[in-house]
Amino acid sequence: MLFLSILTFDAANRESIIEKLARGREETPEGVQVRMELVDLARNRVFRITEVTDPKAILAANMDWYDQGDIETNLVMDSEDLLEALDRINLRKQRREMFEPEVAFVP
Repeated sequence: MLFLSILTFDAANRESIIEKLARGREETPEGVQVRMELVDLARNRVFRITEVTDPKAILAANMDWYDQGDIETNLVMDSEDLLEALDRINLRKQRREMFEPEVAFVP
């Protein structure tokens, strides 16, 4: 599962945030792999994309950041994976429609 976490922090915490980012990956709990991390310096935000094997692990990953600001975490999906899944769903629907008899509504 992929998660996008957005940490919005007070500019006064900028040095502390930079220190945490520098320590980085060694503090990441088991079951969480950081795929990408981006910093929005203009709005004091950190964007982190993680791959998580157990959804509970994302809670542990965020715990170390709660004292730095507000965290929003969202389950996300790669757009290519989404399109493939939608294609599979549509194919199943088409197959069902092919084999299901049409039922006419008679009032």
